[in-house]
This record gives sequence, C-alpha cells and structure tokens, in this order.
Amino acid sequence: MTVVGHTDLYQAIFHLFKLDQPSFPLQYGLNALAFAEAIPDIEKILPEAAYLVKNTNAQKVIIFAPEEMEEEALAKARGLEEALEIEFRKISGKTEEALVAASNEESVGCVLIPPRETGFLRTLFGQGRVISLAHRLGSPLLLPRNSAPYSRILVPYNATKVAALALEVAHDIARQIDGKISVVIVTEPAFIRGEEPGRWTDLAKAHAREIAGIYRIPIELVTPEGNTVKEVVKLAADHDLVIIGSTTENVPFLKPHVGHLIAERSPCSVLVVTL
Repeated sequence: MTVVGHTDLYQAIFHLFKLDQPSFPLQYGLNALAFAEAIPDIEKILPEAAYLVKNTNAQKVIIFAPEEMEEEALAKARGLEEALEIEFRKISGKTEEALVAASNEESVGCVLIPPRETGFLRTLFGQGRVISLAHRLGSPLLLPRNSAPYSRILVPYNATKVAALALEVAHDIARQIDGKISVVIVTEPAFIRGEEPGRWTDLAKAHAREIAGIYRIPIELVTPEGNTVKEVVKLAADHDLVIIGSTTENVPFLKPHVGHLIAERSPCSVLVVTL
C-alpha cells in the first residue's frame, strides 16, 4: 500500500494504522521523568506526574533529585490517593546534562520540571532556558502548575510542522482523558495586516480541521487579533493545559521568544513539543 499526502499528517496516519488507539507518551517512551531540587518542587510536580501515569499510557515516575530528598520524596508519593510506581535517582553531575541524557537514552515519554526561572533555568539577558532545554530533550517538556485534570486543552496554531505535531499530541491526550481541544490562531491587528486576514489564516484553519477530522475529535477554533503571547495567555486562564510546538530555540539577540513567553506566563500547565 502506498499512502500519498502531506508529511505533516504522518503521525495522524500512523495512529490510524494502529487501529486508532491513543498512545501518548509511548511514541516517546514509557515513563515520566520528574526533576526536583527541593521538597516544594516534589509537591508541585508529583500530583501531575501521578495524573499522567493514571490517565495516559505512562507506566511510572522517575524522580531526579538530590540524595538527601529520597526518603521524603518517596513518603509524599506514598501519600497520594492513587497508587504510583516511583523510581528515585540521585542527581549526579550537571543537572541539565543528566536530564538530557536520560530523556534521549532511556524510555522517557515526558519530562517534568518546576515552572520557575532558577538554577540551571536562570534567565540570560532576558532569554529563559525553558525552550532551549526542550529542544535538547528526547521527549516533550511539561511545566506543571497544578491544573490537572486536563479537561480543556489549548493549542496555539500556525500551520507549521511542529504546530501540527502539537495538535496531534493534544488529540492523543484528549482521547485518553476525554478532554476538549481549543485551537487558537492569532492574527495581526487590522491596521498592520490590512483588511484581509491573509491566506495563511484560512490555511491554518483548514489544516487544523483536517487533523481533527482524522482523529474524529471536534475542536473549537478561536481567532483573536492582537499580540500572540497576550492572546494565548488570556485564553489559557480558561484551560487546564497549553500545548505549544517550538520550531527553534534560536532567536535574534534580545528579541522575545514567543514560545518561552507563553510557557513562562501561562496560568496553567504547559507542554512543549519539538521536532
């Protein structure tokens, strides 16, 4: 059999040949890898790590943390309402390098880090390291903000290949948790773009609907005008999870990175996927 079509739809077609069974995070790996450098970090990331294991195909949580945190971290895991398989690993060497190595060399389906700009995620000339780290990992990066369950998922969309991947991941997660998906396509203000919104907007809408049709999950299309970051963050207040696709970690010097700003300012949890 020969299948002819746009390469952006490869993952969706692949799912169809798997009898349309949702698989996240198995396309990346079996386990959720959670990083913590202090006990408050455990309290932030463990509930959503447990939620992923319970509601998706993830199998267990691996905690990367300082050795002295092991006893308390495992105690907090046992204190969760749901039974959770936990593996504790003490941090050795450089933290960022350890996370990158584990996500690329082991069966890791998602990496969770506390959503703040400290330690190895410190800001450099105003440019955060979240997106930079996401591009080095072998699996999506989740910034948990205690917004599970993910009943409403928001996907910023611009019809790029990585945005299509983000939307496919959203559909895969939504099927496992019975969630709803909103797709936001932000257009420039009329005084900048002129009277017509532009052909790319229509193409983005059609492309998003095409992916939704393949997965047989309805989507809500939202098309506000204005600043992309502000509009997405505003909508995120009514959602539980934002899934963004990041094209590149490289931006001109001192120019804001849209993906990083959304990840940093979103009031709910953010999942970053890359190619």
